[in-house]
Amino acid sequence: ENVRNYDIETIEKHVRYLNESAKASYELMEDLLMWIRAQRGRIPFNPGSVSLSEICSNLSEALNHESSSKKIEISIMPSADISVFADISMLKIILRNLVSNAIKFTPKGGKITIDALQQGSFTKICVSDNGTGMKPENSAKLFDISQVYTTRGTEEEGGTGLGLLICKELVEKHNGEIWVESEY
Repeated sequence: ENVRNYDIETIEKHVRYLNESAKASYELMEDLLMWIRAQRGRIPFNPGSVSLSEICSNLSEALNHESSSKKIEISIMPSADISVFADISMLKIILRNLVSNAIKFTPKGGKITIDALQQGSFTKICVSDNGTGMKPENSAKLFDISQVYTTRGTEEEGGTGLGLLICKELVEKHNGEIWVESEY
């Protein structure tokens, strides 16, 4: 209502806020829809050979705004020769959720590392950060649907607690495992 009364800096600030709110709402809706589809067994599963470093690079670019606003460095360690047999859409969702969580709980100037280790036909992917960590009793709740757990990030970012539940569903669809290791 007062757009003509504001200076350009105030208008830009409000537009950025609206943009971030719209993105967060969109991601929440995507997560909810994905979780519902997973619960109903309606997610198409089309695995194939996927370059992990390429997916990680694309993900880093996609999350650049979030990470750069907190001055967080994202290091991608998987070598170009590591490929995984996975559904590319599901793998992107898993990694986006894990890296977004790492950004959320890492303070300004922090660091996030994405690494991978191939052990035969199994690939262990690790997203680590130098963030706040969590108490052991809370990490046990992360993958339990009966105790949907959420907390505020270092800049008071919110969450729904569904992201890691979706990750768990999608990782298990690949016959994999997901866990957290944390120091508070």
